[in-house]
Amino acid sequence: MASFHHIPDFNYHPKCDKLKITNVCFAVDLLLFSRGDKKSVHLIIDVFKQFCEATRIKENPTKCKIFFGGTNMQEQQDILVVIGFVEGRYQLVKSVLMAISGYWLQVFHIPKKIIKQIEAICRDILWSGKATGRKAYVSWDKIYEPKNVEGLNIKDLNIWNNAILLKLFWNLQVKFDKLWIKWIDVYYMKGKSVMQ
Repeated sequence: MASFHHIPDFNYHPKCDKLKITNVCFAVDLLLFSRGDKKSVHLIIDVFKQFCEATRIKENPTKCKIFFGGTNMQEQQDILVVIGFVEGRYQLVKSVLMAISGYWLQVFHIPKKIIKQIEAICRDILWSGKATGRKAYVSWDKIYEPKNVEGLNIKDLNIWNNAILLKLFWNLQVKFDKLWIKWIDVYYMKGKSVMQ
């Protein structure tokens, strides 16, 4: 992709500005970054279209997604009209929000009330694009089901929390040869079973 530092109207994404990053390429994925203003997005999409024409590579509109952060609703709507992509709420919920929650679920027993609040935020973002909103496209129970039965394959946080904690208890019980298990056994369990 072209360098944008010569274009005065282009604004880099705040976390990409120092290194002047506009894109990251993977095997079959391309991530484009800019500040969330209409002009910057328009410029980066124009360069992307030039790239597609030069290489004869065509983007798949059904797989193109955009993620907004810190952009007002009117600006978001204006940008969506210009580029023709849809907001990638599912990927945001699955890859970011659930992953962050999943990390803490591996370390602590999270009360069901907190899990329900996390799920409510994820549900609202998935349905309406905002952390507070109500616009259901699919029932939340359907979200947990695998994609082959038309679910979204998102983990049930309560089941995940219990499963991962049981794995930790299992590791402690059978005393696998891991440093952290030995440390907990020596300092806290003092040779006793988890069940005692």
